[in-house]
Amino acid sequence: MVTKVKRSKKRSDLRSGFTTGACAAAASRAAAHTLLTGLLPSFVTITLPNLESATFAIARLEVHAEGVLAGIIKDAGDDPDCTHDAEIQCFARWRDQAGISLDGGIGVARVTLPGLELPVGQPAINPVPRANILDMVQLEWNLNVDTKPSNGCQQGIALEIRVPDGEERAKETIGPRLGLIGGISILGTRGTVKPYSTSAFSASVRQSVQIANANQQNHVVLTTGSRSENSAMAMLPHLDGICFIQAGDFVGVGLRASKRYQVQTVTVVA
Repeated sequence: MVTKVKRSKKRSDLRSGFTTGACAAAASRAAAHTLLTGLLPSFVTITLPNLESATFAIARLEVHAEGVLAGIIKDAGDDPDCTHDAEIQCFARWRDQAGISLDGGIGVARVTLPGLELPVGQPAINPVPRANILDMVQLEWNLNVDTKPSNGCQQGIALEIRVPDGEERAKETIGPRLGLIGGISILGTRGTVKPYSTSAFSASVRQSVQIANANQQNHVVLTTGSRSENSAMAMLPHLDGICFIQAGDFVGVGLRASKRYQVQTVTVVA
C-alpha cells in the first residue's frame, strides 16, 4: 500500500511511482525509528525531494543485535523500470561518533569512472536522494533523541543502503558501461517517477556522452537500439564500450551533447 501516488482514472492513463531514492529514504527513516524507539511500525511517512508527503508500507523490519534492517518494495507505477518490485533496504546501527553516516552495501553500485556527479570509489547514491535520506533520519533523530539509549557508544547512526538483487537487476541497465559496478544506483531528483519519461531518456543520452568525454574518448557512436549497437560494435571493435550510446529517437540530443563536450568524431548507426 502506497499513498500519494497518482492513480489512473482511466485504463489508458499511466500510473506514476517512486524512485529508488525515495524508497531508500523511507527504509532509512523506518530503520532509524525502530533503532531509536524500539517500536515496529507498519508504515512510514517521508517528505520527498519535491516536498510532497508520501507514506510507504514497510515490507521488512528486523531487529538484530547489531542494528535494525528495514525494507521497502519499490513501486515504479507503470514505468518500464527494471527496479520495479525491488526491495530497497537500509541497515541502521549505532556508531560512537556524532552525526549520521551513509554508505552503500550489497546491490548498490560503486563509482569506478570519472564524469558522474559522484567521485570514484563512492557508492552510487546520487546527491539529491543522499540529502533526502540524511534529512529524514535527522528528523527522526530530532523527534526521538530523548528516547534513545544513554550509552557513550551511541552518539550517532550509521546507515547502509542495500538492494539484495541489485547486481542482477543492474545487468538490465547501462550502469556497468558508465563504470557503476556491483549493483544499481540510488536515484531520483523528485522522488516520484513519471512513466515513460522522455526527459529521463534524453538525460541518459547526454550523460553517456559526458562520461565518454570525461574518460578521454574522442569518438562516440549513437545507435537507435540494441541491434544497431551490436552492428556498430562489430564495425568499430577498437572503440571502448563507453563510446557506444543507444540514443533511440534522441540522436539530436546526442549530437548536441557531443558538440557541447567537444567530441571530435560522432558516428550514427541506424
